[in-house]
Amino acid sequence: MHSFRDFLEASASGAVFLVVLYGLGACADIAPHDNGDAGLVRDAAGADASEPASRYVRFVDTGAGAGTLFVDASDAERWVYVDLDAQAEVQPADPADDTTWDLAFRRFHVASNGGVSGAGGVSVARVDGLPFVDVTLPSAASFETDRADGEDDDALPDYVFSGGLDPWYAYDVETHVLTPKTRVFVLRTTAGAAVKVAVERYYDDAGGSGHPTLRYARVPTP
Repeated sequence: MHSFRDFLEASASGAVFLVVLYGLGACADIAPHDNGDAGLVRDAAGADASEPASRYVRFVDTGAGAGTLFVDASDAERWVYVDLDAQAEVQPADPADDTTWDLAFRRFHVASNGGVSGAGGVSVARVDGLPFVDVTLPSAASFETDRADGEDDDALPDYVFSGGLDPWYAYDVETHVLTPKTRVFVLRTTAGAAVKVAVERYYDDAGGSGHPTLRYARVPTP
């Protein structure tokens, strides 16, 4: 028969376990993860042949190669591939060898088709401190490509957009909300054009995460 002292010791052990478990959970929320950015993970089933070519991407062009890009990147496993030159969604059979797509989206991750991410030769320059309309073509030395993982909190490549220690967003560890930084990215696309983009929103009108809205415009080149 168990004594009252045995009961107290068992209760105390359980309390300690819960405190430790809570502490570990709190310490883990130092960066967003695929189902921890104030959004629910949707069905991860992949696309099939019956799906329309632009199921997850919508371009609203306002003329002269400028407009708004809407992406449904809410699936935690599926990448959505975008061709900025053709203003279309593409579904490459082998993204690593494909030279059509320029950007790929999955939740808050944004890959570009160059460096470790692909063979398309896409390079990206980050521009801070300037309004979108004032951004012109940066110097050649400003452009970089996606790199192998460095010193950060994940094992993913250091995407120019979203990897490393300076991603496109600011992350609130208490609310788990992602807020776009005031930053413009200038890309050299797979076709050699220069396009500037800025992430304006990460949530849709209903508050669902993984729905980035980007402003884009062609950049004149010499």
